[in-house]
Amino acid sequence: MSWRFLIPATALALFGCDYSYPGDPCTAGVELDNDTRDRATSLGSLSDAGEDTRVEHAFPSAEHSDWFVVAIEDRGQDGNPDIDITLETDPFTGYLQIEAFITCESGQIIDLNCSNGGIEDSDLGPDACKSSSGSITIDYDCGAGGDDTVDNAILAIHLIPDESLDECVGYALDISVD
Repeated sequence: MSWRFLIPATALALFGCDYSYPGDPCTAGVELDNDTRDRATSLGSLSDAGEDTRVEHAFPSAEHSDWFVVAIEDRGQDGNPDIDITLETDPFTGYLQIEAFITCESGQIIDLNCSNGGIEDSDLGPDACKSSSGSITIDYDCGAGGDDTVDNAILAIHLIPDESLDECVGYALDISVD
């Protein structure tokens, strides 16, 4: 067993390590303690200067869900930040749902657009998109619009397996910001 399996992903993040576990995540015996929004695993920050991150992990069962948070920095690159979220699973057994929530640093979101498989979901709140297709593109505006730099936000991502999941499913979550 590798020593990395003994250290939680949040601790690895503090030391600048990646969030992936070598080998099959279903047999690695690693479980993140991030099944609620207030215990979400922080993935650091990404800016609209074209930054991205990847997480590889697993759903051990249908009762398990994972939460992640990312600070989004608006550096004024080509307008407001665009966020692409992609979830790949192996093997694919049933669907996995992505819920994504934007919380503007200013406290107010004035425009939210979900595309590329994502749809806005008022049942989740005015700041939410969801997708069962494995991808979401989000563009949003927290300020006066256009090429301002007031669109700093927190992105919270909730990954939920279908209740019919009856085996461990490995996944890769990719997040990129432009």
